[in-house]
Amino acid sequence: MSFLHCYFTYRPNFEYLSMLIKEFKMDIEESDINDLTALAHVYQEANQEQIEFLHRMGANLDRPTFENGETILMDAAKKGNMKMFQYLLKLGANRDARCHTGRTVSDYIK
Repeated sequence: MSFLHCYFTYRPNFEYLSMLIKEFKMDIEESDINDLTALAHVYQEANQEQIEFLHRMGANLDRPTFENGETILMDAAKKGNMKMFQYLLKLGANRDARCHTGRTVSDYIK
C-alpha cells in the first residue's frame, strides 16, 4: 500500500491518515513519477491545512522538489506568493537551503 495512494484517497480524514502513517510506518516522502511528494502536491493546491498536517507527520519542507532542486519555499518566493512564503517560514522552512545550482531563497526574491 503506497502512502500517496492512501493520502489522496483518505486525505480529508487526518485522524485515519495519522494512524496509517504511524502503524504502517508509511514513507511520507514517497514521490510520484514526476518526483512530487504529497507535500508538493498540496503546496501546489495552496492547501495550508494539509501542508501543516503533513509537516506535523514528518514531511520535509526543505526537500528539493521542483526544477533545479528548488524547495517549496523557493518556489513560493519565485512566484511572489508572499502569503505562502511567510506561512512556510512560520512552519520552519529553511531560508538558507540551496537548490542544485547553489541558489538560496534570497536569490529568488531579487
